[in-house]
Amino acid sequence: MRSIIIALNVIRRTLNGKKGWLFYLVLPAVVVSLFTVMAKQESSDPIDIHLLNADQGVLGEMLIQDMEEMIPIHWIQEKNYASLHMKVTDDADLIGLYIPEDFTERIWNGQTGGLELYQFQVSTSSIVFKAGLQQASALYEQTAAVVRQSGAEQAGGMEQWVSLLREGQHIPIQAEYMDQKPPNSGIYMASGMLLMFLMALMNGSINSILEDRSRNTMSRIYAAPVRVWEIALGNFAGSFIMGSAQIAVILLMTRYILRYDYGISVYEHFLVLECFLLATMGIASAVAGLVRNPKVVSDVQTMIITPTCMLGGCFWPVSIMPDFLQKVSMFMPQRWAIDALEQLSAGKALGDIALHLAILVLTAVVLLGFGASVLKPSDSTS
Repeated sequence: MRSIIIALNVIRRTLNGKKGWLFYLVLPAVVVSLFTVMAKQESSDPIDIHLLNADQGVLGEMLIQDMEEMIPIHWIQEKNYASLHMKVTDDADLIGLYIPEDFTERIWNGQTGGLELYQFQVSTSSIVFKAGLQQASALYEQTAAVVRQSGAEQAGGMEQWVSLLREGQHIPIQAEYMDQKPPNSGIYMASGMLLMFLMALMNGSINSILEDRSRNTMSRIYAAPVRVWEIALGNFAGSFIMGSAQIAVILLMTRYILRYDYGISVYEHFLVLECFLLATMGIASAVAGLVRNPKVVSDVQTMIITPTCMLGGCFWPVSIMPDFLQKVSMFMPQRWAIDALEQLSAGKALGDIALHLAILVLTAVVLLGFGASVLKPSDSTS
């Protein structure tokens, strides 16, 4: 009961007046909704792809057909390689695809297909198209490997392989690729903004705790007949409820008012965001535990939010960053949350993202334990 009173007080102070409601609930919902509307509009328009299919076999045409079944595409045929290369290099907004003349033979022999994809400007369309290419190529390679391992003769084996692909027959080893689909672009665009707002909200909640420390309010709370765990539970529960409310409002607006289909169930979506919310609480409390001065902690937390969101893939795909930055992004909870949502939208189950959720929860446990010192009363007000 005492923890509930403390939690309600944290919520009341965070949503202090109309400004608090506007900044913490209304503004995030509006911004994220705008991004989902943009993603919805872009995903419904055909993608213009400049194409040169030089493949001497049948796999090139099959790839084109499979890509058309995955996403709406408007193919712009190019006459030769020089023409394709000149257009996509002169105009960075264009997307180009070159299918080499030995594409079918290379895949059958267990090599990479040698596809050349030109996408100098990353967009949601290019992300979806690239994901579709990767999944289609993986399906071809896995099917070829199964047929080769069956001991079929070279000529007969290739015919059997092509026949299987044309008929769309499932082979057990390729089941994981057959069930996948390109990740939903709205997950990438909208989730990045939502994660950033969640981190900002946690900063506001933790700042109210720091104010209690600096004004010796925390000391008076500890002097009252209230257990330490009730104080900690009340403060963290208030922050968690605020974050959960923000998530619920945004999902309600984008899913049921704007009718945007994320490609995953609302329960899975909510679960991933809740795990990230816990990790965000840990980060905010850890920073507050290190920087005790409430006058500068907001600036420090803002300095942490922006670069971690950039490295974690909130503003652009992690895949376009240099390799060393991609490795650094593995330490950012935003990376794990966005990747989990993208995998779910591509057809994966919750069991496939168990590692992602475990990392987010473990991050929360470690940082919340470290940042729990912020709840201790202090004689220093500086």
